[in-house]
Amino acid sequence: MKTLIDIKIERNERRKQICKDCGIFWAFSNKQFEESKTPLQEGDTYAAIGGGGYLPKSKKEEFIKLCAQMKKDYRISIEENRLQEEEILSFLQDYESFYTKDISDAVEAFKGIYTPDMIFEVYKKYLHNAPYFLF
Repeated sequence: MKTLIDIKIERNERRKQICKDCGIFWAFSNKQFEESKTPLQEGDTYAAIGGGGYLPKSKKEEFIKLCAQMKKDYRISIEENRLQEEEILSFLQDYESFYTKDISDAVEAFKGIYTPDMIFEVYKKYLHNAPYFLF
């Protein structure tokens, strides 16, 4: 049985491989763009993917397809290893929901995956372990 950390590490390695296979590079200036750009096939151009990322336009559809499959495989792994609660808890911690007493960021992140009630149940279950601050 895999842990949530194992699954996230696998996803990260897969993400790196997808970036490599699709010729993705990151640039935040013209100089970085020129130094980092991947070779193009004749007649190809670069497409921006956001956040300073670029790839050959001919690889864009492949990139989208591979990312969608990676996302689907991640969800399957979470379900097969029965890690839904652990995943929700991880997001609640990342969004500091126990400090802010607000689960709305986690609810938004899991829209279409987990219901607000499911997220709230995990929040309530672990709330007693969260440190409290006096203001």
